[in-house]
Amino acid sequence: MATASKVQCTKCAKNSAITACEGCSSKLCRRCFTDYRQDLSKELDNVVYEHDMLKEQLETPNENNSHRLLKQIDQWKKDAIDKVNQLADQCRTDVVKLLDKNKNKLIDRFRKMTSRVRKGRDDEDYDERDLSK
Repeated sequence: MATASKVQCTKCAKNSAITACEGCSSKLCRRCFTDYRQDLSKELDNVVYEHDMLKEQLETPNENNSHRLLKQIDQWKKDAIDKVNQLADQCRTDVVKLLDKNKNKLIDRFRKMTSRVRKGRDDEDYDERDLSK
C-alpha cells in the first residue's frame, strides 16, 4: 500500500494541512486555521476602528484652530499688523517733525513781520503797499 505524502501545517508543523490561505499562501491545519481566522478578524476590527476614528476626526469641525497652517497664518497676520503699526508710528513721527519744522519757520517769519509792523507803526512809516504785504 502506498502512503500519500501529507503537507504539514506552516504554523505548527505538527498536523497535516487541510486548507491554504489565498492571501499569504500558508498551508494550515484545522486548529491553526481557526486561530488564524480569529487573528484576521481582530486585525480587521482594528482597521475598522481606525477607519471610524479617522472618519470622525475628518467630519468633526475644526473648532480649536490648532492646525499648523492656521497657526502659521495667524503668525503672518500678527507680523504684518506689527509692521504696519511700526511704519504708521514712524510716519506719524516724521510728519510731526515736518510740521514742527514748518511751524518754527512760520513763527520766526511772523516775529520778524511783527517787529517790522510795530516799527513802522511806531515810526509812522507805512503806506498802502506795506499794508498789502
